[in-house]
Formats: sequence, structure tokens, C-alpha cells
Amino acid sequence: MATFYDFDPQKPFREQLEEETGPVVLTNTFTIPEGRMDEAIETWRKTAEILRFCPGYISTQLHRGVSSHILINVAVWDSAHHLRDGLNREDFKAVLASFPPGTECRAHLFRRQAVEGLNFCSQLAAHHLIEEQYLFPFLAEKMPEFRRGVELLHQHEQIHAGMNQLQEYLNQCVSGTTEMRMDKMKQLMDTFGPVLWTHLDDEVRALGAETMRRYWTQEEMKNFPF
Repeated sequence: MATFYDFDPQKPFREQLEEETGPVVLTNTFTIPEGRMDEAIETWRKTAEILRFCPGYISTQLHRGVSSHILINVAVWDSAHHLRDGLNREDFKAVLASFPPGTECRAHLFRRQAVEGLNFCSQLAAHHLIEEQYLFPFLAEKMPEFRRGVELLHQHEQIHAGMNQLQEYLNQCVSGTTEMRMDKMKQLMDTFGPVLWTHLDDEVRALGAETMRRYWTQEEMKNFPF
């Protein structure tokens, strides 16, 4: 059976589980006794199989130290209380008790920051800027689909109206003035998600082989400056 220690004694793991917050990232660092690594991995696999069907579960991934006796599990849950409910399941606790004797476990909860979402916003904004300043004006010389005032550019405006709201919310989450909530994030993404997918489909059609052959020769396309 594993022995459990607090990663941060000033904020015990069990105390963290009582926080009404989410989403959360759980990190478990396991120190495995010599010669018991395969047994420990199999036990972890069984616990993960139980938890992945629990409400609020999002993902989990086990990492093994290079040439070491350390395992690190990183799991994402919708909230701390969902994780707490999963850890309190009797079937989970029964399997947890089968970790090799001498195993040490240190668990801690983290709030998931919104950096990935901000990267998405900045990369999409940069992508559209390149299209509007370089690609679209070049293609518009022969293709009316890319001229100013057409639907593709109007879609950019609609996408950015919603994306700017998402970016503002994520900045508030990173600064700590607002708690990140997946339902709120989805609500904001839904304001521009449909037009984004429509926009991608329209671009694929506009740049399809049949359309391109209508306006450009093969030699011209070979000499495109991008």
C-alpha cells in the first residue's frame, strides 16, 4: 500500500479537494520501490480505468521518469468536488490499496490557467492579419471571392467580435480576477464557433482545384510569392 504525503504541507491535498473551484489539474508523483515498477503501473492503470467513467473527468496521462523510479500522473477534472467524489469511490480505494508496499505518493491540485486559449486567440488573429494584408489582396487580383466587402472578410469581423470577448475573459482568468469555468468558456466560443467552421469550409471551396484553375494557370500558381 502507498504512503501519502502532502506536496505542500501548508495546503494539504485533502483540504484542496474541499475548494469549490474548477477546472483543476491533479498531479500525483509516485516514488516506486526497486523492482516494482510494472506492478505500480498496472495498479495505476486500474485506478485510471475506474476514474475515467466518473462525472467531471476530462483526461489523465501517466509519465515515467527516464531511467528512474518516478511516475507522475497528470489528470484534468472539471472541478475539485468531482475529483473528490471519484477518489472517495469504494472500488477506487480498494484498487489504490494494492500499490506496492513502500510506494510514496505526493498529490497536489492546480488551477488550469488560460494560456492555451490565449495562444489560440493570438495565433488566429495573426493568421487573419496575414490573409488580409498579403494573401487576399494578391488572390483578389483575379478572384472576386477575396475582394474587400465579400463574405470571407465579413466572416473575419464576426469571428473577431466573439474572439475578442473570449480573449478578455481569459486574460481575467490569468490575472486571477475571474475564476476559469469551462461552461463560460464554451458559451463564449459558441458565439463565433459556427461562423468559424463556415469560414473554413468557404475558404476550402474558394481555394479548391476547380476554382483555382478557373482563374490561374499552372505556371502562375507555381510562381505565387507564398
